[in-house]
Order: sequence, then C-alpha cells, then structure tokens
Amino acid sequence: MITPKILGQISQESNILYIKADQNYSVFHLKNGTTYVSGYTLKFHSGFLDIDNFIRPNRSILVHKSYVRGIKEKGKTNYATLKNGRDVLISRRRVKTIQQELSPTNS
Repeated sequence: MITPKILGQISQESNILYIKADQNYSVFHLKNGTTYVSGYTLKFHSGFLDIDNFIRPNRSILVHKSYVRGIKEKGKTNYATLKNGRDVLISRRRVKTIQQELSPTNS
C-alpha cells in the first residue's frame, strides 16, 4: 500500500485537528490553521493513522480526541465542540459511543 504524500507533509499526527471528507477527497485541518487537500478518501487515510486517537462523530469527519472540548446538545441534536470553537455534528446513532470514547475513565 502506498503512503500518501500528505502524511509526509504533516510532521506529527498530533497536529491534525480533524479530517473532513469532501466526496473523494480529504481535507486535513491542522492546529496551526493550515489545510491540506488529499486525493484519497477518509477511509483510506484512516488506515495510516492511529485510529485510537481519533473519533468519528459522523460519516464525513475524523476528529482528534485531544482537541475535543466537550459535547453539547441543541434540541435533539448533539455536537462535539472543538478547542478552536468549531462545532461538529454527531450523528444520533453515534452519540453514546462518542460519549464513552471521550469519558475520562477510558483515557
């Protein structure tokens, strides 16, 4: 399996805030504000990352666990709030799983 060039450009996995899927592309958002676009899918990249450090709140995004500030609820919708202030939608079927993964007893 080929290692994508983009992973060579990112010095450490801990610099990745989240990876967002955009059709057959992946957009890497780093903690310094830089974004990189990759021609590979999110599923492909997840094979190269330490998946234990990431959560998948919905089908289109992978978030680094250490950058999640908490979970908040607006009506019937749940969001993971990131340390940069962005809210990421959590699909209703994954709420309990995400809460368990982010609980301090599992760390």
